[in-house]
Amino acid sequence: GAAVDATDAASALRGERRDRVDAVRERAGRAVADEGRPRVAVLDWTDPPIRAGHWVRDMVELAGGDPSFQPDGPSEPVAWDDVREVDPEALVVAPCGFDRDRAVDAVGDLAARPGFDDLAAVRRDRDYAVDGNGLFNRPSHRLV
Repeated sequence: GAAVDATDAASALRGERRDRVDAVRERAGRAVADEGRPRVAVLDWTDPPIRAGHWVRDMVELAGGDPSFQPDGPSEPVAWDDVREVDPEALVVAPCGFDRDRAVDAVGDLAARPGFDDLAAVRRDRDYAVDGNGLFNRPSHRLV
């Protein structure tokens, strides 16, 4: 805001974003109290599978998920058998640099892997293809 002489607008935007994060935190807290934290896997890439790192672990936790699958640091490759072993209850495919349509294709790549249909997330229809580029991969206000 200071750089573009709009400190008031920047301050207001920051407050709005903080309020949205607080609302998610509150809603997630109620869900966790009722249902516990589901096992979540967020993938930055599918071939090879790469589990999303950096701030994604914090995003999963804030949203009420169990973030233990996500690395505490940069994104990193993971063996498909490790994904199967975790058996996520929610699977988010957010390929770095891809929009949602390309993410749908990436889920199709995963679906060809052995055991994909046996994952709890897939059985419960909780596998999601999302706009990784717009919502997960780039540090900005869009993460909110």
